[in-house]
Amino acid sequence: MKKINKYRMQFKKNNLEFLKQKNIKNLNQLEWKNVIQVNDEEERAFLQDYNAFRKSCVDTLLYDILSYYECGIMNAGSADITSDYDITIDCLGKSAQIVETFNDVFEQIWGKSSAEIFDTNIYGIGYFFNKKKYFTDTLKSNIFIKKNNVYMIDITDEKEKKKDYQNQYHWATLLVYKYFYELSEENKKEFLNHFTFKNIDKVEKSFMQLIKNVDYHDITSFNNTYKSELAILEKMIFKNDKITKIFSKKDIKNQIAKTMFYGNETYFTQGSFFHVVGNIQAKKNLQLSNQEYLHSMIENFGYLLMELESSDNYYQFISLSSKYLIRINNALNSLNSKLHIEVDDDLGEIKKYRRTSLVTKEQEKLTKKVLHNYKFSYEPEDYIEESKMVFLQDIIKLINKTVDFPIKIKKM
Repeated sequence: MKKINKYRMQFKKNNLEFLKQKNIKNLNQLEWKNVIQVNDEEERAFLQDYNAFRKSCVDTLLYDILSYYECGIMNAGSADITSDYDITIDCLGKSAQIVETFNDVFEQIWGKSSAEIFDTNIYGIGYFFNKKKYFTDTLKSNIFIKKNNVYMIDITDEKEKKKDYQNQYHWATLLVYKYFYELSEENKKEFLNHFTFKNIDKVEKSFMQLIKNVDYHDITSFNNTYKSELAILEKMIFKNDKITKIFSKKDIKNQIAKTMFYGNETYFTQGSFFHVVGNIQAKKNLQLSNQEYLHSMIENFGYLLMELESSDNYYQFISLSSKYLIRINNALNSLNSKLHIEVDDDLGEIKKYRRTSLVTKEQEKLTKKVLHNYKFSYEPEDYIEESKMVFLQDIIKLINKTVDFPIKIKKM
């Protein structure tokens, strides 16, 4: 554990003074939401220390558990001070036990889940794995093959592939619906005044079926369901006396998506997982089909709706949405090199204001520059006065230049 101990937070005098100002008096009040607002350099310095503390707490516990099970991690998401800190483990076959152990021990220590305390989630499944040694001898069939230097599910049968794309498209649209469902009544009404869903009845029916047996506002209820679905997935993949059926690759990918549905701020589809987790974060250089890039754009658009609900003003909406906009732009540029969307550097700068409640002059300047460089129909100043929905409309128009998007703009 020497590698991890270097991240230990030292509660220096100025940090203790900061905690007093925040009225944080004991350990379980050190929740991410209580310390995240960053309005000046002093708060940012504290948050950098606190972020190291968060990482130390999570890594120390998780690496102890992984050491016991002789497993590793596939990918750790951004450890940026304004972001969540999520980790996907690389241990299919034991992942349900590991996730359960981590969640149970963490809650015993802190009294709440890691999502509530540190905005951290441990995921036991993804769409690719770095190592096959954990599950070579007990697979029911050759589900995972080595491709692009990772182990992944590769569907080669054209008929099955077509059905799989339809399934994954549906799951991507479900993520958008999830965050539409969580909008305030006022934002829902405004959204429906501007947009409509393709196949809305089917999407809504699937969504309501998925949440029928969970307490929607209880993280623990979702964690427990995630754990149960992960256990079902492992039974589908591995030799099991009670389940002898050989499931198709499409069925297994469908169960992965279903498991992801019950995670916290996860991607549901292989396209999003390959694009964001594999290529952008882990630098894997995985090959994606056009359909998979579309799935990624749909899901990242869904996260724009999440930030729509979280933001108090237009500038905050753009800064909170920045990382998802960068991912949409990346997918678009990969599909259509003629677009030349050159806003990512400025969006990267805007990201540092993601948790800032006060709008700075620099943030205003960067936001207007981004809006100008998108080359939309409105001038930057007009967007500031308009509804956030107008910006979403122009994002959809931009996407529609390359692919057909399932969220349609209503004719006014």
